[in-house]
Amino acid sequence: MRAAIDRVADLPRTQGQAAALTALVACATGLLNWGLSLIVGALFARQVGARCRARGVRIHYPLVVAAGYTGLLVWHGGLSGSAPLKVTSAADVKAVVADAGTIAAVGSFVARAVPGAPADGAIPTTLTLFRPANLAVSVLLLAVVPALLALMGPRRPEDAREIDEAVAKAALDAPQPPAGDDTPAARLEGSRLLAWGLVALGVAHFGERLLDDARRPLDLDTINLAFFLVGLALHGSLRSYGRAVGEAIEGTAGILVQFPLYFGMVGLMKASGFVAAVSDGLVGLAGGSGALYLVLTFLVAGVVSVFVPSGGGQWAVQGSVVLHGAVVVGADPGLAVLALAWGDQWANMLQPFWALPLLGLCGVRAGEIMGYTILLMLLVTPVFVLPLLVAG
Repeated sequence: MRAAIDRVADLPRTQGQAAALTALVACATGLLNWGLSLIVGALFARQVGARCRARGVRIHYPLVVAAGYTGLLVWHGGLSGSAPLKVTSAADVKAVVADAGTIAAVGSFVARAVPGAPADGAIPTTLTLFRPANLAVSVLLLAVVPALLALMGPRRPEDAREIDEAVAKAALDAPQPPAGDDTPAARLEGSRLLAWGLVALGVAHFGERLLDDARRPLDLDTINLAFFLVGLALHGSLRSYGRAVGEAIEGTAGILVQFPLYFGMVGLMKASGFVAAVSDGLVGLAGGSGALYLVLTFLVAGVVSVFVPSGGGQWAVQGSVVLHGAVVVGADPGLAVLALAWGDQWANMLQPFWALPLLGLCGVRAGEIMGYTILLMLLVTPVFVLPLLVAG
């Protein structure tokens, strides 16, 4: 991965190319996995800044770092999207949606839309992640976001802020793995045979699942296990993988400290009835219009995301009222889930919570990138709203 990042980071020759290429890399990896995008985007932005400095290419480094954060603008419509994956399991739906009537109505809709699907309240990914509307939005963002960022930034070279020398040196220095102990336990930790044996067990598990039932839904457990196995396979040993995780945790300290506080907010918002009251208000404002309800759900999801910057946490708070409101106004439940997902990722450009590791790794302040991300958030709003109006 380091070698691939280094080669691609050498390509930009102008500020616009640097921002556009960084955004494309961040968004493309964001559709695979939000965490992968967050780290790859940060590493790539830092590497682009360092290599442009080394070649004498003057770029505005905070703009490139902002581009490295844009994977969080597309993630919830990708393969790691929390809400679309949580609703593939009837048990997970029932854990969030207490009203049996809402579950029955959602199940009835799914059974009509997807012949052969069980009417148990679960919503398959064909109605969310792999829906043409979501695929179109994701592809459009892949094109629009890099193009917009290429047009931003200072026009005069003297106004550009280059990467700090110390950060550039850290980016260009090749990492040196520490020597391991020569003990039986250390040799076992460094054994490729053990690592690949565990990977083989995981692959066998996936094969058994496919043979057992090829229609088994894509869920969060599947995504997490797949990325765990890929990480272990690429590192080649338990020692290397464990060391990498330990180093990564240092960069995510700000997230680890704040996350319990955000889930405290989840509890307050849910227990107080605030979200339920908002949902009732949305149904009233929609006036029976499914399209208007979906747009309002998108906007409210954006507001909730500012206070609860977690896709899974937001679904736990807002999921029940989103599906209940969709049933009441006759909106498509799959589109309602997407409206929540799109609103959550849209507001990430306003909420710098997930940017904390990126900011630390790249050596910039939140205030240096937020102007670009907020402007980007406003400019791409029609990309989300128009499909909801048309499809709804």
